[in-house]
Amino acid sequence: RAIERFANAERVVVETFLHVIRNDSVQVAVLPDGTTFDYPPTLQIANYRGVHTSSIEDASDPAPAAVRNLALASAAAGAAKGFRGVCGFDVLTDGSGGSFVVDLNFRICASTGLVLLAPELMSVRNRPVIQQVTAYFGGSADDFARAVAPEIASGALVPIASFDGPMAGQGSSEFTLLLFGRERRETELLMRSLNRRGVNFKGWEAPFWQQAQQRLAHLMRKR
Repeated sequence: RAIERFANAERVVVETFLHVIRNDSVQVAVLPDGTTFDYPPTLQIANYRGVHTSSIEDASDPAPAAVRNLALASAAAGAAKGFRGVCGFDVLTDGSGGSFVVDLNFRICASTGLVLLAPELMSVRNRPVIQQVTAYFGGSADDFARAVAPEIASGALVPIASFDGPMAGQGSSEFTLLLFGRERRETELLMRSLNRRGVNFKGWEAPFWQQAQQRLAHLMRKR
């Protein structure tokens, strides 16, 4: 089916054969007059199956210029076909420095809220790292707010979306959170601290050692 679908394509990117060292999401606004500008990219974190689990904006680790240029070129191509609005592109960088667009979303993306809020929040909190995560909690939104009250009060955690499970007749609640740190290790330690209080995170469904084993098995099957 793929051969038939891409028979006339000049080039086909097969992710399986790329030695990926980073995955950036670049969001671009296409204005009414067709001009474009891009927001700071977010680093995409995925589990061993390649499923996106969180996004990181780190002022100390900017994306390569080629990544932003490729996203802008993709947005310009969409603008030429009449697209207007916010779009987002996943751009992979391989071990040799090559850049590849693998996901073209001519719509708002999971990390749109993060890129719009990040500049102001980074400035106010004086913390250059923000990680957006999906969290699950076995209780109501009020219960969750009480459990994470110290982090909210300190400015280390900001909820930006919530689903109160018990209010909908379900057992657990789901939240989109922004976690703030001075370095990435700080947000990781914050997640571990919250996990000990009953907060689970997307991508943490299995213990780390089990995920590592699954990842190794997955790579062996690909060989």
